[in-house]
Amino acid sequence: ATGNLVYSSTKPTVWYKAEVTSGACSAPSNIVSVTISPAAVAKTITAAPATVCTGSGSTLTLATGSVGSIQWQKSTTSSTEGFEDVDSVIAATSALNGIKTLTTGSLTEDTWYRIVYTNGACSLTSASVKVTVSQVPSAVQLTTDSDTVCTASGTNLTLSETPGTVAWFKSTNYVSSTGVGTWISVPLSNSVTATTLATGNLVYSSTKPTVWYKAEVTSGACSAPSNVVSVTISPAAKATAIKGYNTATTQICVGTVKTLSLTTGYIGTVEWLSSTTLTGTYNPIENATGLTYDYTPTSAGVMYFKVRFTSSPCSTQATSTTGVAIYAKACSSSVVFNNPLPSSKMATSFGVKAYPNPYDSNFQLNFTTSSESQIELKVYDMIGKLIETRQFSTTEMNNQEVGSSYTSGVYNVIVTQGEEMKTLRVIKR
Repeated sequence: ATGNLVYSSTKPTVWYKAEVTSGACSAPSNIVSVTISPAAVAKTITAAPATVCTGSGSTLTLATGSVGSIQWQKSTTSSTEGFEDVDSVIAATSALNGIKTLTTGSLTEDTWYRIVYTNGACSLTSASVKVTVSQVPSAVQLTTDSDTVCTASGTNLTLSETPGTVAWFKSTNYVSSTGVGTWISVPLSNSVTATTLATGNLVYSSTKPTVWYKAEVTSGACSAPSNVVSVTISPAAKATAIKGYNTATTQICVGTVKTLSLTTGYIGTVEWLSSTTLTGTYNPIENATGLTYDYTPTSAGVMYFKVRFTSSPCSTQATSTTGVAIYAKACSSSVVFNNPLPSSKMATSFGVKAYPNPYDSNFQLNFTTSSESQIELKVYDMIGKLIETRQFSTTEMNNQEVGSSYTSGVYNVIVTQGEEMKTLRVIKR
């Protein structure tokens, strides 16, 4: 028995022989050698990254200083069982070439790796290293209680589920068509939890009227974003001054159109209001929702106007502080003849009467005129809204039945023929 032999780099081999003696004679045996192999040495294996998302891989690196040829092995069972040699297709070279790194390829479950070292008659198995595989979180849906809020108010955002750790983000410059934007982290707090985010009071900005939100769910090494939702902030309604009104000293004639308009800077949708007194009740004018309003007075007097602004979803409306007035007067018309006619032809009679008045179903017009000019009829309600317009010849003038479709109320009827004009007030019961 040789006993324990120790490797020496200068004397790695020991030779042995035997000699047999009988009497005065001796004979040697053949010589045999025993080569001493150095012990295999296993260095540390590291994985980078040590945790990956499903479908991703890691790179394993063997520290320098190992002794022996190596064979990579892997197991999906445990750190000590179920190991098998790594396919040489995956391990780009065999163990005999002394692989120092190994790329795992795509992984779908936790996997352990180790190396078997062989050095002559010596062998050694390294400690195993684990590559942990995290599953990608399932897609989560983000919803908002309201996608439009009034300035200085907010809304709540809710995640459908939280399969991991949640982080919240917001952006004021996100572009949905390109998916590009600057996202700012929203830290968890009393109003921001793993499942809900209360936006707090959002303030309208003309340059940044919308805020976008998203959540990111992380599980192990994997993360998945939610959908992006937007919250648009509406400004509060704002009233501005009305232009185009007149005064008692700058009255217009009855039947003349006067246009009211708004000064710049208003906010909201427009609704024109009118009242017969400055401090009375102002009522909406039907279909008067434009930036201007054309008012045609049908009788002498004054009418007052305001504008009301609404900015949805803000509940508070803004109304003009003081009404503006349009004054109207009855204007007489005269005809000047440069070439006087004989007295029998100078007088042009023009008269109109409505009957019956008040009426129930319709009323008729009785004309007196010496002109052959076309006649025009316009009917207005008491707030100056034009109800009906007709034009007809003198041969048709006494066959006009009017007002059958009108609702009960008071109407001003203006009849003109050339420069002649008559105003009648009729009542439907």
